[in-house]
Amino acid sequence: MKPGGRDGQQRRGRRGKANRADTARRLRWWEVPAGLVVIGGWAYLLFGPSLAIGNRAQISFPRLEIRTDASGSQYVQTDAAALRAAFEHAGLPDPPDLNGADPVPVAVLLRFAREWGDTRSVAALGQLAQVYQALQEHEAALGCFAAAAQLDTSDVRWRYGLGIECQAMALTDLAIDALDQARRMDPDYPTTYARLGALYLDRNDFERAEAQYNEYRMRLPNRSLGYVGLGRVALARGDEVRAKELLSTAVRVMPNDFLAHRLLGRALAALGRRELARREQDLAERLPQYSGWLSFDPRLQESNALANTQGYLTNQMRAAAAGEDWATFVHVAELLLRRRPQDFSTLSNLAEAYRKLGRLDEGGPG
Repeated sequence: MKPGGRDGQQRRGRRGKANRADTARRLRWWEVPAGLVVIGGWAYLLFGPSLAIGNRAQISFPRLEIRTDASGSQYVQTDAAALRAAFEHAGLPDPPDLNGADPVPVAVLLRFAREWGDTRSVAALGQLAQVYQALQEHEAALGCFAAAAQLDTSDVRWRYGLGIECQAMALTDLAIDALDQARRMDPDYPTTYARLGALYLDRNDFERAEAQYNEYRMRLPNRSLGYVGLGRVALARGDEVRAKELLSTAVRVMPNDFLAHRLLGRALAALGRRELARREQDLAERLPQYSGWLSFDPRLQESNALANTQGYLTNQMRAAAAGEDWATFVHVAELLLRRRPQDFSTLSNLAEAYRKLGRLDEGGPG
């Protein structure tokens, strides 16, 4: 990531899709007495969990320098090779290149890495995986979640996290397997069904996709995600009338869901309702734009909150704006601006929030 840039984007430009495909080729499932393990740089897990639990190792991290770029944003500078050696000493997968990253999630990452080395706590390992997940370092997250799920088979968070990372890396069969295990462990967690629905839809398995989205809708009838998923299935089947019905329900239960309006516009256009379609598309463009699963998945939100990423704060701002909770918006925007002082979009939106709260004398963060 460029100095002062946003978290979760560290050096990924040089990895890209080719590296994702290479990772998929290198991943293997291995049978061990306690169950299945994904190997993602964790060779010792081939010998089972006992070696992982033993052999504690204090980690000596290289010096981390906190620098400030021209915009006032802080970033980390360190010896990447020495940091990899420290992680290897603790039996951890190679960390990503943290140079240029936001110091806040980096500090959290290193805290859990040190705790794992000192105590061999599975909770610390799982939380390390969550921080990697929040930073969108998918291969490292997958390896840590796989090991944590193996070492503690009772904690659904690690199995579910493994499923999320397989889904993020387009490992569809493995994602379905892990998420289905998580569903059996915690059948009352709604988002598992929505994720499974999306995976089945990607495979054009419309019957299973519809069943999973219906399970989500039954558990959370006042959220748009289930209706949007069912609408996507209907569109994929060419049933625009059914899609219009479902997506109209989605925008009724959550009027600020931009994607629901966008897909409703697509259904209306297919039915020849051009004027209504344009209205929905225009509305979609004016609404707050959420990103991926973060707005709908509390466990993914937990990972981002744990890492305290800028992306998490941005999403909290969007959610506050969608709910017209301007006091919360101001609080979160001020936190974000401490880390990105010259983020002019946030500054502009903050000024508008001050206006809505009647704080007209305030032109910037307090």
